[in-house]
This record gives sequence, C-alpha cells and structure tokens, in this order.
Amino acid sequence: PVVRRAVHAPHLTSISASSFVLWNRCPACWRAVFRQGFQDRRENFSGEETPGGPRTGELLHWALALWDYTPQQLELILRPDGPLVPPLHLRSLWREPRTKSWIRQLIEGFTTLPSFKMACQAKLSGTLEREKPLRLDRPDNLALTGIADITWTDGACRFIRDYKTGNFHAAAQEDAVQQLRFYGTILRRTAP
Repeated sequence: PVVRRAVHAPHLTSISASSFVLWNRCPACWRAVFRQGFQDRRENFSGEETPGGPRTGELLHWALALWDYTPQQLELILRPDGPLVPPLHLRSLWREPRTKSWIRQLIEGFTTLPSFKMACQAKLSGTLEREKPLRLDRPDNLALTGIADITWTDGACRFIRDYKTGNFHAAAQEDAVQQLRFYGTILRRTAP
C-alpha cells in the first residue's frame, strides 16, 4: 500500500517592515534573505564592525531605549566605567571608545532636530512610547508587524521616529520612507 501525506504549501503568517521594504525593492532578494537564510548584503557583515553596521545600530537602539533625554543620563550611559551594560553579544563592541564616540555623535545630532523637542514634550505629557510593538491582523491572515523606535501623539497627529544608521544613499532613504509608511498604516488602522 502507498501512504500519502498531505503536503501544505508554506505561507506567510506575518510580514515585518524590514521584510516588506526588501520585498518591494527586490522579491528575489527577499526570498534569499527571508526564506533561504542568506545574509542581507545591504547590511555590513564584513566581519569588522564599522559605524552604521548592524551591531552598532543595535547598540544605538539599546542606548536610546535607556536614555531619558537628559544630558546627565546620556553621560551615565556612555561612561567607560558606567553601571549600564548592554546585552552580552554587544559588550566587546561597547568597550571600544570609537563606538561610544559614534553613538554620542548620533544622539547629540538627534538633540538638534525639531522632532527631539517634540519627543521631549511628549515624554512630559505621557504620550511618548518607546520600542512600541505594532501589529495589524488583516482579513487574509497576514499580519503586518514591526517595532517603532518612538511614537507620540500631539493633538490629532501621531508621530513616528525610526532611528537609522549607516550610509544614507537614495535607495536607503526610500527604504526608510517605505518603512515609516508601513508603520503609519498599522498605527492608523489600529489606533483607538
């Protein structure tokens, strides 16, 4: 006798903002990265971490999530002998002075932007949300997901800030815009 097994075709249950952006840019690249496990060449994986690479970006996000937007807290986070320690896989990079210098430059640059003042006001008013998980369950069973670095509400407007590192050539700028639109779609459709 022949035993037949039911074979179910694999299907997506969710798509993240990063996945969506890569799919729009190059479906074949998306398949290689998200289905076959190849490394995304848009990220720096040369073996030596450089400013803007994925691990320094992860460190920046870690520091920004801890930061209370005061100069004193920033100094505490960036102190060489400070009490705050990043996740284990980032600690060797964190000990490098050039990494902290680069992170300081980015954060200090952020403090000069109008959006920083808006985020500070939102923090005081209690509308600032950090590392906000986003999810929109669609009728076709494909959920749109992501994590917004910071969001806040000011009146009837909802703001999203997504920190970016690395070189910002034209394609990267368009990718960042698509990612913000993706987050905006989720927020608009799930907001109370």
